[in-house]
Amino acid sequence: ETLIRFFWDSPHALRFGVNEALYGAKEIEEFRVNRPSVDLAREVLNLKIVTFGLDTATVTLEFKRTVQGSPRHGRQSQVWRKFDDGWKIVSGCTWTVRRKTGVGCSGL
Repeated sequence: ETLIRFFWDSPHALRFGVNEALYGAKEIEEFRVNRPSVDLAREVLNLKIVTFGLDTATVTLEFKRTVQGSPRHGRQSQVWRKFDDGWKIVSGCTWTVRRKTGVGCSGL
């Protein structure tokens, strides 16, 4: 529920994941509610936050996690905007990289 509230409550909110493209707050919420909560722990690396004025920011990071015993390396980017009710993600993208064979996507 906390992750859902981080997103802008708008049909224009966007989240691209490893296996999904979610358009609007409703689709993002449906995904979060129905997503299994197994193997979600991760180690965050190379966190970078860049602000543009007082009301816009980008966040980029890399992460490590283990899914069903298999190590994964991923990346995430977000665009945040400050609204009257606080900071919200307006756009986010998460993907994983195959470390041995180059860049590619695999399931989280």
